[in-house]
Formats: sequence, structure tokens, C-alpha cells
Amino acid sequence: MYKLGKLILSALKKNKYTKVIALFSLILVILFSVIYCNYSLRNNFLSSYRDSSIGLKSVLENSIIKKYHYLLIEKHHIEYKNFDYINQLVKLRAELLQSVSKVKDLSLILYDQNSRIIFSNFNTQDHDYEQLLTNDEIDKLLNNQEIFYTVGNTLISIFPIFHENSAKPSFFLKIIQNHNSSYFMVYSLFLTFVGLLLIILMLIMLYLHFSNTQMLAKQHKTNIELQQMKEALEQENANKLKFFASVTHELRTPLNAIIGFAELIKNETLGSMDHSQYKEYADDIYNAGTHLLALINDVLDFAKAESSSLTVEKVKFNLNKIIDSCLNMLSPKLKETGISLKKEMPDKQLLVIADPKRMKQIIINLLSNSIKFTPKDGLIRMVIKENIEKNLLTIEFHDNGIGIMQQDIYKVMSVFGQADSGYRNEGTGIGLPLSKKLVELMGGTFDIKSEAKLGTTITLNFFYEEQTCEDLIDF
Repeated sequence: MYKLGKLILSALKKNKYTKVIALFSLILVILFSVIYCNYSLRNNFLSSYRDSSIGLKSVLENSIIKKYHYLLIEKHHIEYKNFDYINQLVKLRAELLQSVSKVKDLSLILYDQNSRIIFSNFNTQDHDYEQLLTNDEIDKLLNNQEIFYTVGNTLISIFPIFHENSAKPSFFLKIIQNHNSSYFMVYSLFLTFVGLLLIILMLIMLYLHFSNTQMLAKQHKTNIELQQMKEALEQENANKLKFFASVTHELRTPLNAIIGFAELIKNETLGSMDHSQYKEYADDIYNAGTHLLALINDVLDFAKAESSSLTVEKVKFNLNKIIDSCLNMLSPKLKETGISLKKEMPDKQLLVIADPKRMKQIIINLLSNSIKFTPKDGLIRMVIKENIEKNLLTIEFHDNGIGIMQQDIYKVMSVFGQADSGYRNEGTGIGLPLSKKLVELMGGTFDIKSEAKLGTTITLNFFYEEQTCEDLIDF
């Protein structure tokens, strides 16, 4: 029994539905208990009145009715003179009346064997039912059945009375008792009140339990969210430190080149200013300055995007010319790394509603990122597709580079994030997040899919129109 109790308690603790079922089962038990107690109380209450009626019937049967039974038997009426019969009948009625006169709320009706009333102290003004016996009642009495029923607060008992050893009842006695049910009603109301109070208390306990459970669950969830937020902030702080270190390195490298070559030219280290080597130094200074400016522009653009102050234009322009311009700019780098770039696009002029300057920046960023993480002799595919039904233009960038592990994708797309690839990881790490923001600002969508050692695919979607390229902005 102890083990069974422990199992039940364990099940109640683990499953909230079990608690609810157990509670409602207990409520049903209480309700049925109250109903059963009221029913039993009423039966016991009426049973006590039945017993008193049976006792009164036995007393009257063995005393007064037995004493005057010869008067009540029809065959003996002729043995007495009329005056004597009436005189004895008056005595019978007087004794019956005296026997019940001191009993409050009690009435007697005595019938002969033909169901005629011999005696009655019944007041018809106080009751609205008949004194005469019904045929159904007579049949039951003749079959030696006692009858009990209630009408309102009145218990009616009807008994057959036999004389000596006769098989047929000689008389019928009806006892009418008015019972006071106030005690029963008070006790019944008390039981009902106690049952309802128990149910209300259990419901309150269930409500408090679930409220506390929900509060604890919410608090636990809040604690987890705060912990995750704390870890995210710590990670973001670490990424910021890494980002600033990377930016410092990226800015210092071209600045050192600019200062170094400028110093060589300034001091005329190689001789007079017409020395041919100075032209190469000037080219190096120009390239380093251009690279430095691009880095600074990216940082500024990203800062504006983060503060929601970066704006884009939406004009119609020829996407074909923008793509050709980007490929021409990246051509030297592709030759240097030995990477092949394959362009696949429809043989038509594509008109896009977006910002041409930002579109150029996005394409250069994404292609530069693919070049950076694609090994020598690798392949980059730039695929442009059109969906005429959806009026949609899709630009895809595929490479067979080192790829990104699934758990690191969120890093490269987060603020200041970089995946720990350990492979030519130079750069500020804001190229992809900045490109995504620019695409979304122009009403497009940005999607990245990657798998380690298999490469990366970036997909951009824009709305477009197919028109001629007359009167378009040319970049």
C-alpha cells in the first residue's frame, strides 16, 4: 500500500493532466457522497416515522381494535340491538380519539372490511387528498401488503388488520403523520455547504498550484532567455573585440604601405624624382589608398545600416552593364588566384528597380568573398535566372571553396561574426551582413546555404522588368 501511494504521488507530480483528472475525480466523489448522505438521511428519517406508524398500529391492534373487533365485523351487527351497537361504536371512537389526541400532527382513519370509514379524526380542510382508499390500495391490502408513501411533508401508512386466523383482512387502518423536515433540511444544507466548500477549496488550491507552476515555468524561461542573452552579449562583445582587432590590422597594413612608399618618394631614396621606380611606388600608394577607402566605406555603411540611417535609391537600371563592370574590376584578382568565373544569364537586357551603386557594391562583396575562400584553380559560377510568372529575378553565387559548417552560418551572418575556418581569414567580417542589409533595403531577399568542404551558394531575389535599355543610367 505504501509503494502504491508513492507511485500515485510520483505520477501526480510528473503529469499535470493526472492532477486535473485526480482533482475532478475527487470532486465527483464529494458530490456523490453529499448526494448519498442526503439520500440516506432522508431514508432514515422516513424510516423512523414508518417504524413509529408500525408501532402505533401494533398497539391499537392489540388493544382498542381487539377489544371492539366484534362491533366491526359485519356478521355480528345483527346480534346487537341498534341502540347498543351505536353506544359501543361511540365508545370505540372515543377511545381511539383519546389514544391519539395527545399526539401532535397525527390522524387515524379506520375502515371496515368493505373499505367504509368507521372512524376518522382527519380534518379535510388541512389536507388536499382523498380519505377513501383507491382500488389499487385495496388490492395491495387484500394481498397482505403494507403501504407507505409521502405527500409533501406527510407520511401515509396503510395496514391490513386480521381478526384471529382469518385469511382476509377484517379492517384497514390508515395513519397520517405530518413530519417536521426542518432538521433534515438543515442537516442536508449543512452537508451540501461543506461539500461545496471542499470543492471550492480544492479548485482554489488547483488554481494556485497551476498559477505557481506557470509563474515558476515563466521565471525559468526568463532565466534561460536572460542566460542566452548574456551569452549572446558576451559573444557579441568578443566578436566586437575581434572585429576591431581585424579592422585595426586591415587599416594599418595599407597605411604602412602608403606611409612607407610616400617616405621613399619624399626622401628621394632612389635618386631624382624621374626615377622609374617612383611610378611603381605611386601605383602602390594608389592601390593601398583605394583599398583603405573601401574598408572605411564598408565600416561606415555598416554603421549606418545598424542605426537604420542607411538609405538606398530605387531607380531602373541595366543589370547587365553593372555585372560586366563588376567582372572587369575583379578580373585582375581572378587571374592572380587562378580561379575561373563562369557567368550564366539570359541572352537579353534585364531591367531592375533598385540602387545601382549598392547593387554593384553587393556583387563585388559577394564575388570577393567567394574568391577569398575558393582554392587556386577553383570555380565560381554566377547564375542569373528569371521567373516571368512571378516577375522575379534571381542572382546566385556558387563556389566550390571551403564552405561553412552549419553551426557557423549564423556567425558569418551576425554582427562582427567570422567563422573559425583558419583559411585566409583576413577582412573585417562585415561583407556578408552588410550585403544582406543592402539587399533587404532594396526590397530583395538574401539566402545562404553552405556545407563544409563542398562550397557555398548565396541567392538574391529581386523584382524586375524586361524592357530595352534606352535612357537608362549607365555605370
